[in-house]
Amino acid sequence: MMLERKLLLALAVGIIVQAAATVKFEPPLYTLEQDILVDGEDVEKPFGPQTLPMHDSTIPLGPGFSGKQLVQYNGPLLSSVNVFPIFYGKNTAYMPRLMKFYKDITNSPHLDWLTEYNVPHQPGITRGFVSGSHWENSTTTVQTQLQDTDIQKYIHGLITSRKIIPTANSYFPIHFDPAVNILAGNQIQSCVSWCAYHSTMNVTGYNLPGNVSILSYGVIPDQGGGCRGGCGADSDTFNNLCSVSSHELVESITDPAVGLGLLTWYGPNGEIGDLCNHVHAKMNISGTVYTVQKEYSNAAGGCVASVPGSPVRNVVTPTTTSTARLGKTTAATTSRKRAFSSTVSKRSSTKRTTTTRRRSSSSTTTRKTSTTSK
Repeated sequence: MMLERKLLLALAVGIIVQAAATVKFEPPLYTLEQDILVDGEDVEKPFGPQTLPMHDSTIPLGPGFSGKQLVQYNGPLLSSVNVFPIFYGKNTAYMPRLMKFYKDITNSPHLDWLTEYNVPHQPGITRGFVSGSHWENSTTTVQTQLQDTDIQKYIHGLITSRKIIPTANSYFPIHFDPAVNILAGNQIQSCVSWCAYHSTMNVTGYNLPGNVSILSYGVIPDQGGGCRGGCGADSDTFNNLCSVSSHELVESITDPAVGLGLLTWYGPNGEIGDLCNHVHAKMNISGTVYTVQKEYSNAAGGCVASVPGSPVRNVVTPTTTSTARLGKTTAATTSRKRAFSSTVSKRSSTKRTTTTRRRSSSSTTTRKTSTTSK
């Protein structure tokens, strides 16, 4: 009898091992109750502002990652990104140049190769466009000390006053006056520990066109002052600003709902830009040479700014169905896309510098700080 039980147990184990080897892993929808584990260690709970850490020039950049690093979850994409920059403060720098940068970068090879991150049942990633901008230059509105909760309240006011009209593909990069200091998580200050971040708002209930339920935004402080040197090694502040801005743009395209804990492309070492933090490239786009940050390609197994031979998928700029103009504001609405929403409880989690062991290679990387204000 004992021998028969052992034989049955061995047969059952063999069947399970064989099944595990043949079944394709389909990652589930990430929820706030799940953790990401590396070698059995709980390393992060990705939600809230996803910060790009400042680089300490005394610490050399690691040798880089290889192989497949990013895992597909079931969150959304910004398939045809609709960029609407917001300039916060009367002395916000480089406004005209930033508008040209966003128009050029969204219609360039920097986005063409991202089709490798297409996901089932959603439109594929194409080039994007800029639909307008807003300049907040009122001295009575602009605050010099902000937390992420303040920024979300500000965005709320822009929506309710119809100064912005979010769409399913909208990304709102907010560029700040040099006098504005920002806290992420009520403790981590801009240009002290981080260069920029992106996050997400739940906008269910605003009765937006197409029943849009998430809003992706970037928080990009002035890159002079305390950010100089730690957010890019270029002597030209605008070049460093473009690099940081490209990092947040591409992460928002491939992981737009991370602020609500709803992942699309994520891995043990963070998002698509985290694996290439402060690794820069020069790109000539429409006759202008820009500095961009490279992003991680699962297919190439490394950091790239573009991939030669990637097919060009031009976006068909949608017809504007609603325009809000107030002061220096323009806004546009676009075609519908599948929307996702999530309601979250607010917690915080700090990522740290770790050495991650993997089968193919090892690397030390500066991890993002993920926080949400309480």
